[in-house]
Amino acid sequence: MNEIDWSKAPEGATHYNHRFSGWYKVTQIGAVFYWSGREWVTARYWDDRKHDCIQRPTIPSWSGEGVPAVG
Repeated sequence: MNEIDWSKAPEGATHYNHRFSGWYKVTQIGAVFYWSGREWVTARYWDDRKHDCIQRPTIPSWSGEGVPAVG
């Protein structure tokens, strides 16, 4: 599987489905949206597809001490 280029993800994307080449946004309250190419729409098949999704990696926060994290 190729590495995901998260710089191409739409703003707010939290997951990428490599099988269907689609971006997903999962909110803190559990609502799930799919990127239609122009806007976020309610995801219909999340329960079937979430197992194929890769979660966006988190960038470690910087405490202000030492050298900041790369990225």
